[in-house]
Amino acid sequence: MDVDKWVGQGDALLNCDHHPSKILELLCEDHAEMCCNLCVSLNHRMCRSISMISDLARDIHKMTDFKQLPAKVAKVLASLNQVGEARKKNQSSLKASGKSILTKIKNLRKTLNKLLDEIEKKTVEAMDSVLVDLDGSIQKDIDQSVHLHDQLEALMDTIQTRGDDSESSSYIGYRRCQDKIAEVNSLLKQMSTRPEATITFQPDTQSEQLLSELKTLGYIEGITGITELPGGEIVLVDNRNCKAKVLNSMYKVTTLCDLPEFPWDICHISNSTVAVTVSCAKPVRCEIHFLTVSTDTIKMTSKFSVDHPCRSIRHHQGQLYVGSSNVLYLYTTAGRLIDKEGKKKLTTLFRKNDSMNQPRAAWYSTRTGRLIIAGNQDDILVAELK
Repeated sequence: MDVDKWVGQGDALLNCDHHPSKILELLCEDHAEMCCNLCVSLNHRMCRSISMISDLARDIHKMTDFKQLPAKVAKVLASLNQVGEARKKNQSSLKASGKSILTKIKNLRKTLNKLLDEIEKKTVEAMDSVLVDLDGSIQKDIDQSVHLHDQLEALMDTIQTRGDDSESSSYIGYRRCQDKIAEVNSLLKQMSTRPEATITFQPDTQSEQLLSELKTLGYIEGITGITELPGGEIVLVDNRNCKAKVLNSMYKVTTLCDLPEFPWDICHISNSTVAVTVSCAKPVRCEIHFLTVSTDTIKMTSKFSVDHPCRSIRHHQGQLYVGSSNVLYLYTTAGRLIDKEGKKKLTTLFRKNDSMNQPRAAWYSTRTGRLIIAGNQDDILVAELK
């Protein structure tokens, strides 16, 4: 129904949407649709209940509903304005969160660059140290070779210069040359047993492999569910990355596990067991997963399927309360449907505020008296309630 064309058009309000040259004169109550005569003859011939608008409109100005129409319209318009303003505020919040996350990404990159620079510096220092040692050893051989060469050459020059002075001096020169030749041969033998010095570099493939396997520098989280274990551990459901995460008392992640697309909510069942709702449109998957949390692991132990979307979940006295978009279902922990109720709104637990980007999950810890709030950001808000 094209409402825009009514604005400022006067009698255009009375024209049929399908046949603009015709006037609306009839109401098909079977389809709850106003029609012109042509509409009736083409599309509503088989309909049982068709009334004249002129009959239905008799005394409408006296009708309470008509008199209340301006107030109802004003109320609806106010609701639309409120939603529009909330969405605009949400847009601003998203932009602010995006800028904040971008700053964190840039800072992380700077930190990684510094780490890589430091690793490169240490690697070059290690190479220089090896080169100095090898070069020192080679230079020692060179110095010894030059020294013996000069000595032997000078000795031989002296012998040849003296010529046939005396047999004794020739003998002495001969013996000195023999000793020096033996010293040279000993050095040559030592040097021949030492292989040629080389240096190579073997890259650490682990670092390259680690970087190549990284898809991003971090995760943009979407926390949609929170619960607490008797020992004080907090378990979160990260809808965006399809993971369940366990936090310690310092709210640091200690372990996590993968979940199917898409996990929505989580609740504590007993001891170390929690239940997670999983709901996906394509492929269709509507399931309740049971996870067991230990000191350093969290893993799925069982599950059951349901025939409706499941977004929220709570456990009470052995029964699971599973909520879709508008219906609350009651199941046993074995997966048997007990009842469903979709007519009552129980209460409003939490409203978003300006300091949070789309808060999606909240949990009140009776142990610590703290309210833990999470949503579409990479951190959580922990509030002390007094």
